[in-house]
Amino acid sequence: MAYRKEQWGVMPSGEAVTLYTLSNDNGVSASFTDLGGTWVTMNVPDRDGKLVDVVLGYDSVEAYLENPPHFGAPIGRNANRIAGAKFTLNGKEYRLAANDGTNNLHSAPDLYHDRLWEAETEEGTLGTVIRFSLFNFILNAFLLSCLHFHEPSLNIVTNQSKKNAGNTSAAKHR
Repeated sequence: MAYRKEQWGVMPSGEAVTLYTLSNDNGVSASFTDLGGTWVTMNVPDRDGKLVDVVLGYDSVEAYLENPPHFGAPIGRNANRIAGAKFTLNGKEYRLAANDGTNNLHSAPDLYHDRLWEAETEEGTLGTVIRFSLFNFILNAFLLSCLHFHEPSLNIVTNQSKKNAGNTSAAKHR
């Protein structure tokens, strides 16, 4: 599996935004950016063998900075509404920001989709891996937490939809 790394755009702060594309020998490819750790494209063959992008998204950094549906981006630390903006884990109560009435929706007011993530690529026997992280200093603890189901709670998902046949515009999806 091959990968390509290219500058894709620039943040308002002047920082470079990178696009990473993984591809295989069949032409299937997936692109991700360090802007929000966002999944940008997924090109697969249709029934006639023509490669088509099946991921809703945009073609520029500027569009992703104004991404109201958060296409392809990790939603936040939790993947839905938490009633009363609090939960209990192992007997300890955790209070969260109430950002959806009295509930917590997807984490906190400062979401992940408009931040630049650190990216690391690694070639291995199983192919190429691209890792995105926001909190490099706790990455090892995060991985252990997920594998062993210890605190803190983390449930990251992306807001990813496939394109419907004939609907290639992300602007039509609200």
